Amino acid sequence: MEQPLVRGRVRATTRSQVAALVGLACLVKLSWSLAADSGSEKVEHLEGGYAVQVPVDSKVTQVSTVGDFVLYRLTDRAGKLVVVIYLGNFPDTKVKIPKDSVKSSSSIAGLAASSNRWRESNGTYAGTTLIQLSQNGPWPEFAHLFFNGLSRNESKSADAIVHSFHKEIPPNRQ
Repeated sequence: MEQPLVRGRVRATTRSQVAALVGLACLVKLSWSLAADSGSEKVEHLEGGYAVQVPVDSKVTQVSTVGDFVLYRLTDRAGKLVVVIYLGNFPDTKVKIPKDSVKSSSSIAGLAASSNRWRESNGTYAGTTLIQLSQNGPWPEFAHLFFNGLSRNESKSADAIVHSFHKEIPPNRQ
């Protein structure tokens, strides 16, 4: 164990103590940052008991309820389309995805998800994520979230929204 060096009345700190202090300062800064950001998001409730977390200044509009599916448009404060959310049993899987897109399979809120992300010819970002909610019922069986024409930062925000998708827990089960 390193001992602090003592010179007269001034005590010099060791490297491990400095590292501990720097680590503590980083944790304090992170906790302040999280506290400041805690009010910057809200939960948007979707059909079927699902939800997403979105920026407070965004707007989620249900644009279609055609018998077997529901479609939502999420726009930013300027009205720009950020994410489209489809809930239903027959998602459009014929979207033209470039061959060089980055493909991934993951879990979102414990549900199987497959995603594709790519950069469009004009330099903007696009992506699609298909989440398997159930098999053979109940409705909806799929959530299909997609975006295009976004800047790098906007696409990061869209990805955060996609990955916040979850099934809400009924109040009596909490």
